[in-house]
Amino acid sequence: MHRRPHVFLAAALALSSSCLETEEEIQVAPDGSVDVRIAAKGGRADFADGYPLPVDGAESWSPSNEETRIWRAHFARPDAGAEMPTFGLGGNDELRLEVRGRFRSVEELPRSFAPRSDPYREAYLARTTSLSVEQRGERTVYRFERVFAGRPQTFLFVDGRMKQDIENLPETIEAKLNDDGALDEAEWKIVCAAIEKAVVIGAEVLARNALAAIYTEGDASLSLAAYERILRAVVAAARDAVRLEAFIEWEARGRRHEEDDPFSTLEDRVRTRIREALALGLDAERVPREVRNAVLRRQEELYAETAHSDDLRDDELVLRVHLPGRIVGGNFTDVEDGAAVWRIEGDQLRSGAAVLRAVSVLE
Repeated sequence: MHRRPHVFLAAALALSSSCLETEEEIQVAPDGSVDVRIAAKGGRADFADGYPLPVDGAESWSPSNEETRIWRAHFARPDAGAEMPTFGLGGNDELRLEVRGRFRSVEELPRSFAPRSDPYREAYLARTTSLSVEQRGERTVYRFERVFAGRPQTFLFVDGRMKQDIENLPETIEAKLNDDGALDEAEWKIVCAAIEKAVVIGAEVLARNALAAIYTEGDASLSLAAYERILRAVVAAARDAVRLEAFIEWEARGRRHEEDDPFSTLEDRVRTRIREALALGLDAERVPREVRNAVLRRQEELYAETAHSDDLRDDELVLRVHLPGRIVGGNFTDVEDGAAVWRIEGDQLRSGAAVLRAVSVLE
């Protein structure tokens, strides 16, 4: 089965995305203490690139099933970055993981579910939670607020112009990609030209932001002429990663070999070429080693930030909050069984933060 052409290209030009459904349920007691349940549902592979459940603080959370225990135990290992456990399931089988915990206040809830050991912890979704309790005459007023930090993409392989170019491929090429029809060399050249434009733009934006750290966080030791030389080298390296020959060879094999699908391997090639070009350029300009490493680290941080932003694109988050008394106001989606419920599409968080509020009154 082949993907539609724009999906083909998205796989080549953007970082892989997952589809997770996450639900968090918070039960607030009159004294402000909370019972929390967090559940995540998705395919096994969807859990490999993120942290839908809190990893640290094992003593605070109780796994609700064996799959959750295995998943959490994985991150306690020193090689936690290795391939995810199989759980005895196939790669596409659905998992439902769940933990429960009890806390003295909402302020004790974790800001990030990513472990402190993850060097790119700040790239993942963050949330802050607050609760105020005020006595107003004979009534107690509870004000709940949860803020999901926005996760905008730091850089894009496909900006508006390139996306339009890709989606407007000639109809004959689109039809062949849709129907598994064979593309000739001239047609693959057209496809690769669209990919190359997008890759060049993404590489340039990424390199600019990584190199900018020398001026914003470092000692501004890189001359502007050297900056331009490195930038040109990065763009050229990224362009070279789009190999027309790879697509033609893949076509000759009938596009049947997923392991050498040039679309799925393109991102790794581009990422490697960018890092190599940055390292070589910085070395050629005799940039101090610590500055060089800081730039390369910033490049990886930008990738991690963008990867998580892309992961959020088709995720679904549900927050369900039970407050003492009766819900009287807020910006929730629904009230179900006395609880305020918010339903958030992950794509919303790519354009800004989500601030969720609810007010209840206890007589």
